[in-house]
Formats: sequence, structure tokens, C-alpha cells
Amino acid sequence: MIAHIVSQGECVGCIAYQYGHLPKTVWDDPANNQLKDLRKDPNVLFPNDVVQVPDLRDKAEECAAEQKHRFKRKAVPIKLHLELRLQGRKLANEEFELSVGNRLKRGRTDGEGKLEASILPNEPDGWLRIRGRKIPFSLGALDPVETTTGQQQRLNQLGYPCGQVDGIHGPLTSAGFRDFQNAKGLTQNGQADRPTLAKLKEEYGG
Repeated sequence: MIAHIVSQGECVGCIAYQYGHLPKTVWDDPANNQLKDLRKDPNVLFPNDVVQVPDLRDKAEECAAEQKHRFKRKAVPIKLHLELRLQGRKLANEEFELSVGNRLKRGRTDGEGKLEASILPNEPDGWLRIRGRKIPFSLGALDPVETTTGQQQRLNQLGYPCGQVDGIHGPLTSAGFRDFQNAKGLTQNGQADRPTLAKLKEEYGG
């Protein structure tokens, strides 16, 4: 068993890929039960979380001698799903370009403003071009919604500015929360209370 300390930008998928496992094998290992209870989502971890990675087990396959054989790794590539909105409106049927790693995809969003693409689990960065605007992004860099940095990330990206993502719940973060609470019909206390966090997670989608 290897105790892997999470760095910013890592998720269970990329960690499992690094060690030669399927994501489900790592996430469902009983040694990670406490982490599962804490984080809930294998795609949203926090720096210094500890993921227990089980040892690899040998597997034998019968093959004919003196011939070439091709083996395909399961769960690779993985699917990246995006839903695009502008000021709350879904960007449906919009032309886009999406680049992740060395893969470039062109197409249109569907009627719900959604798109998907195949990527490798360890590709951390990319960009999306839509309506003439090029938007860079980092995969796996979203912190859990229970953390102040995760709340600031979500508020900023949803259009409720709360200043720098610094992990400090100061006046700007409170103002961002109040704007969000006002828009969603919640109590405007500027705090990360349970109803507000539930709505923030629902609106952001993770």
C-alpha cells in the first residue's frame, strides 16, 4: 500500500493512472473509506489529502507464441464533460474549439450547452475557444465546496466576484456570498451555511 499525498490539481483518476490502477480500484479500497466520507467526490480532492493506493497484482493472460499481441488499458481515455453558461443562460448550439494535451476537438454544444471530449487522466490543462474568446482552464484544480478556496472558486466562476482565491473569508467573499444568496432566494447573511453550500454545489455542478 502506498500513501499518496495529494497535490493541487490531482484527483483519484490521475493518481490511479499514475500507479497503473483503475480509479474505482483505488477509490473503493477500504483504506480510503475515511477520505470518501470526507470528500464524497473522487474528482474533487484537497492538497495534502492522503489517498491510499493498493499494490498492483500480477495477472496472467494466455497468448500464442511468436506473435504480436495488443492489450488495451481499461478506463483510458476518460470523458471530460462541460456545461457552458453565460450569466445563467445555457450556451446551446454554439461552435467551439477545445484543446487538452495534444488533442484538439471542434464542434457544437448540444441543446443544453453541454459538450464532451476524450482525454487522458493525467492531462492537467487546456483551453476552450467559444464566441471568439479563448478560456484557459486547469483540470482537477477545483477544491472541495466545504473549503473556503473551493467556495471562492465557484463564486468567481459563476459570476459572483469574491476577490482573490486566498482561503480567507473576508469582506469580498461575504459580498460574493450575499450576491449569490440574493440571486437564489436564500438568507443573505454572507456566510457559507448549509443551504448556501448545497445550492452552490448544485449550481456549479461539483
